[in-house]
Amino acid sequence: MPQEAQPLMLIVDLDGEEAGDWCSGPDAVGRCPRVAPGEDVPCGGKQLFALDSDLSPMSSRMVWASEDECPVPVMLAGGG
Repeated sequence: MPQEAQPLMLIVDLDGEEAGDWCSGPDAVGRCPRVAPGEDVPCGGKQLFALDSDLSPMSSRMVWASEDECPVPVMLAGGG
């Protein structure tokens, strides 16, 4: 069985004060691998753009500043 490819997301700071970052979504249990449980995700307060998925290349999602769960699965499922 082929292994499912990890998404590739560009994280963009809307203020232009930070360089862009990237992410490949949650770990195997659905958590952001870059923070401890309960901490805000590093994409919080920024825009996510899907770079490598079945979504339109212009698909994006604004992430709330205080989100503590990875928003990538919802975005890839077509949710805003």
